Amino acid sequence: MLEQPDGRSARTQAGLVIEGMRSSYPAAAELLTDAEEDLLAHFTFPETHRRQIRSTDPLKRLNKEIPVLYLSCRAAATAVATVGIRAGV
Repeated sequence: MLEQPDGRSARTQAGLVIEGMRSSYPAAAELLTDAEEDLLAHFTFPETHRRQIRSTDPLKRLNKEIPVLYLSCRAAATAVATVGIRAGV
């Protein structure tokens, strides 16, 4: 349902998935029903933005962001240390 081309198709697919699960997995179907609006919220944005908003692999995204944060913090710490050394602290 997340790979649909537009919000209408995604809602239709979500309904089919939820109904298909309801008899065997009622708790999961109820959870998806309750979360449907949040799951499909990225369809309210322009198509060009959706790929960055929606991620089907949050861990992969997090692993991409951690090195950037680490390098930023390391650069900031190096800059502070350099200023301290030059100032004679």
